[in-house]
Amino acid sequence: MTDRSPLGSWALIVLTWKNVEDTLACIRSIFASGPVPAAIWLVDNGSGSEITHPLIDGLAGLDPVIHRPVIRNGRYQGLEPGPVTGFHLFLHQENEGFAGGNNPAIRLGLDHGFEQIQILNNDTVVPAGFFGQLQGTVMKHPQIPVWTPVILYHDRPDLIWNAGGFLTWWGDRRYLGAKKPRTDFPAEGYQPVTFITGCCLLATGKVWALNDGLSDRFFFGEEDYHFSMMLKANQIIAAVDWSSSLQHKVSVSVKRETGRIGLGMMAIHHLNRLVNMAQWKSGFSYRIWKGFYLGYAAFLVWWKRWFPLPVMIRFLRFLLKESANRQSVTRDDFLRIRSLTFLKD
Repeated sequence: MTDRSPLGSWALIVLTWKNVEDTLACIRSIFASGPVPAAIWLVDNGSGSEITHPLIDGLAGLDPVIHRPVIRNGRYQGLEPGPVTGFHLFLHQENEGFAGGNNPAIRLGLDHGFEQIQILNNDTVVPAGFFGQLQGTVMKHPQIPVWTPVILYHDRPDLIWNAGGFLTWWGDRRYLGAKKPRTDFPAEGYQPVTFITGCCLLATGKVWALNDGLSDRFFFGEEDYHFSMMLKANQIIAAVDWSSSLQHKVSVSVKRETGRIGLGMMAIHHLNRLVNMAQWKSGFSYRIWKGFYLGYAAFLVWWKRWFPLPVMIRFLRFLLKESANRQSVTRDDFLRIRSLTFLKD
């Protein structure tokens, strides 16, 4: 039996959606890695029975406790009685989005008093000793409540995909070490960061409780940027642990479902940011920032795809109109916007 005693107040949440092969590889790597968190919660985010049946079959031998909970107000209702430690599989009835899928499990962890709660993408693979190494760093530096490991490309494990990063004044983030050789950076120690990705995010229960989990104002994306802005507003330190690393297959689920990221998905990204930043800036400074950011967004989109000027004008008008007095970007918004081409009014 895997020794879990060093990691006894740690809950790990792995969210999956329509991706059985990578999810099983992730879970197997977790259980093969050595000491693991006391609670491992795999959350299927409404994939449907055609996906969950082979997922359950693939977990044979690991024997998860299976739950089909009702979700009300972002919390599980009617869970079967019993301990929440060990391996559990939660089958959601609908796709709640990234934040909405993780939040019921995060809040379950908060309700049960876990000191550490970690979210992990299902298209990752962890190496032997990963959790023990990360926990050792956490215990050595108790003044830092939020951590990320070095995240490497799965198909190029010599290159860094993400090692945290830094928020910028213009409303973007700059990744630390992105696409650079792993050997260019330290093998030990840590570095403070101001941006931390949701791909692999470990935080204390006290930090998660500040926002009761991730912001559920955004169905797709933006949750890690909002989380990082919350850390900044509360002067909370986050850091990358140079001694811990894992591999990431990078947005596999989304790309399989939507194909090449088009202008509609770009619009969702920038609309999320416009709505998010309204929370963190005052009225006048937000209006000044918004004007600058719209120009910045237009340049980014044009530079990547060289869209014609009429398309770019319609794109900017859309963002300006949609972001006015908006508090959230919901699932209905996501489904409506993601396929837009802006080729005509």
